[in-house]
Parts: sequence; structure tokens; C-alpha cells
Amino acid sequence: MCAKLVDYHQLMQKGRSGDEAAPLEVVNAFGEKTRLDTLVADYASLSLSDVMRVQMLALPVEQADTVVCMVKTYRAPEPESVVDFFTTDWRRLDTARFLDTVSPTELYARPDTMAVERYAELVKYIDPAMVHVHVIPQESSLVFSLATPMLSRDDIKCINAFLLQRKVKWDGRIFKKI
Repeated sequence: MCAKLVDYHQLMQKGRSGDEAAPLEVVNAFGEKTRLDTLVADYASLSLSDVMRVQMLALPVEQADTVVCMVKTYRAPEPESVVDFFTTDWRRLDTARFLDTVSPTELYARPDTMAVERYAELVKYIDPAMVHVHVIPQESSLVFSLATPMLSRDDIKCINAFLLQRKVKWDGRIFKKI
């Protein structure tokens, strides 16, 4: 089905054109641009549309084949991500086997300077929790953070004071918290 939405053959032909300045993008079946942002031996980043981005990282596995980590991020308007793992022939793998769970509650903490009551009030704004994941291919790591949908600028400023990021790093078997 995806192949019908994006002409990957056309996209790859543009990439092989030899013209470094030529954008690696095509118009998909929805009339939006699909762009190959980055393509190296073990990492690819594609903007499938204005609101959808896919990052794929090939990971070496101890005593096994390569595993593909795929992070799909929807930006409508705030980013929310889903992390999946696949074999190189695209069989889905159990995510829990390859990723230490990062709970949304690990992505915020009350600063010493903030009153407990104010913190409790602001934490309510985080529901529902929207987790954004970003791939750092050079480090074989993922960075988890919270998005702050539909909040006023003042509330975002207050919430940003206690938001945290959590990084997990690939150790050859699993993305472990660091």
C-alpha cells in the first residue's frame, strides 16, 4: 500500500541523478511532497509529508543479524512518536525486547524552586502525554521528550521549566537508559 502512496523508484532515481543540488523529493498520492532528507549506510530520514517523518536506523546485534529501529513521528501540530523494530526483511519484532521503557513520568520532575501545589497543577496540563522521540544516528541513541499540545505560551514556559529529556543508547542488544 505504501508503495502506491509514494513513488520510491522516482525518489531514488532523483537521488542517483548526480546533481547534488537536486532535491530528493517527489509528490505523493495525496499531492504532498515526500522528501528523502538523509540517506547513509545505516540511517535514513524521510519526510513523508508536512506532518509525518520517519527515521530508520540499522543496528548491529550481538550474535545475530541487523535490527532496524523505525521512529515514526506525527506533527499535528506537536510531535508524537512511535518506535518499532523490524528484521531486515521487515518482520515486526517485540519493541520491549530492544528498548528500555521510558515512561512519560520520567520526562518531568519538580524543580526545588517550584511549589508542590503549582507543580501538581501544571502536571495536569501534560495529560494526555505526547512523547516525541528523535534518533541520533552518530551515537546510535534515541532521545525522548514530551510535547506540550494546546497550551498557552505562559503555560508552556512554566512547563518547560520542569521537562526533561531521556536518552537511551544502543549497546548491541537493547537501547539502555543512560
